[in-house]
Amino acid sequence: MIDAGLTNETGGIDVNKYTLQHKTYDNIFAFGDAVGFETTRTHSAAMAQNPIVKNNILRFLQGKEINGIYDGYTFMPFLLGHSYASNFQHLHDYEPATMNHWVPQYGIFANQYFKRMIKS
Repeated sequence: MIDAGLTNETGGIDVNKYTLQHKTYDNIFAFGDAVGFETTRTHSAAMAQNPIVKNNILRFLQGKEINGIYDGYTFMPFLLGHSYASNFQHLHDYEPATMNHWVPQYGIFANQYFKRMIKS
């Protein structure tokens, strides 16, 4: 893929981080772990990118201008021991999302969050 010009220096597919469309080849889109920009590679990031890619591919196939924009959202739980948990959420360039670290790292709220994480 490197010889084909699909990837960048990091080994990921060289896509625009907002539209998830390849920077050189208009008919290539990527999401999830395949993207070649800095982000936390989590399941929630791929889920947030999925509707953007779907929208943009459909519009591309219809000959319309793509208008889906990925804001960089990703979420990752932090299990902080036997019975405590918190979370990490960010947008592009690791800018904290609204609910980033809303659970303290220790105490009753971290314990309740841990129990909720285990149940889900």
